[in-house]
This record gives sequence, C-alpha cells and structure tokens, in this order.
Amino acid sequence: MNNNIDISKLLNLTDAELRTKIVAAAGAAGADPKKVQGALQDTDKLRKMISTLTDKDIQNLIQTVGKEKAEEIAKHLNTK
Repeated sequence: MNNNIDISKLLNLTDAELRTKIVAAAGAAGADPKKVQGALQDTDKLRKMISTLTDKDIQNLIQTVGKEKAEEIAKHLNTK
C-alpha cells in the first residue's frame, strides 16, 4: 500500500483536501464517514500522525483491514 501513496504529497494537500481524502479512505475501510469528520478537526495532529507512519505501521494496517480494503484505501489516498 505504501508504494502507491506518496506521504509527502498527502502532507502538502490543503486541510480541506486532506480531510476529503481521509474521509473517503475511512469509508473504504468501513468506517462511518460522518463519524470520521469529527476526528479530523485537528489537522496538525493528523499531519503529524501521517508523517510518523513507518513501513511496519502500514503493514500492520494492511493486515488489520485486509489486502482488498487496503487497495481501496490506497486508491482514495493516492495523490498522483
């Protein structure tokens, strides 16, 4: 999944663009997008969390949601 997502490009999005992508990705993972919106108020904290993700963190997320959902999430986060 991390090969398809350029973290630096995500971090360079505007706050609104980043929120939109995160809401879409969360929806692809099965989360309720309306509930996710509330968690996205602090974009500085969100950017810090994204910037500190390691390959191991990403692999753990993939294992948690499964390959199919991970690929769908990556489509929503892709900034290319």
